[in-house]
Amino acid sequence: MTDTAETAPIEIRSVNEQRVEAALRVIARRWTTSMVQVLAPQQAPMRVCDIAAHLPSVANAYGLLNQMHADGLVTRSGDHTGISYQLSDRGRALSPVHRALFGWSWLHLPIRTTVYAERVEDAARRLHSRKSTAVVQALDELGTTSILSVAKKVGTVPGHASRRLERLRSDGLAARTGPHHGAPYKLTDAGGALGPVYSAVESWHEFPEWTPTQGR
Repeated sequence: MTDTAETAPIEIRSVNEQRVEAALRVIARRWTTSMVQVLAPQQAPMRVCDIAAHLPSVANAYGLLNQMHADGLVTRSGDHTGISYQLSDRGRALSPVHRALFGWSWLHLPIRTTVYAERVEDAARRLHSRKSTAVVQALDELGTTSILSVAKKVGTVPGHASRRLERLRSDGLAARTGPHHGAPYKLTDAGGALGPVYSAVESWHEFPEWTPTQGR
């Protein structure tokens, strides 16, 4: 008998797909990861002009910061003479989620960029589409299966399931087992490795004292 026990793998089916997708919609927003990286080392609030100087490619830093404030990622202080922003506890809690997304991307996605924020946001954008998590979960549970079986499992019409499967296929998460359109689908290695990523994202969504912005 050993002193350590093997860590059980995190099952894709164990997460709540609605919580995962709600969180990913926030994480996947363009430039959000870069903004978090700029603010993370700061111990005091930063003015918008100083933040924008670090991200010259961001056309509307003020608009992005306002959205991040609505999402609970930053706190805001100041008055009519100047507004400053700082990462909230919720924003700082993104660190393990970003690491999970980057690590999964680095191991499984053949994209050229090595820039941390670009890989994180690319990974999140591949995962955040509505019902994509449910379709991945269906493929994980059913194995190689048909569009009709996935549609039934997810509770949607075959046309929508087909579009989601094709999107997952184009993103490298699912594969078609034959050349014709109606061929069964299965998860790729990348899709099958999403358990830890989904778990990290779901845990972050449950961070205290945050309600998603209505109408986003």
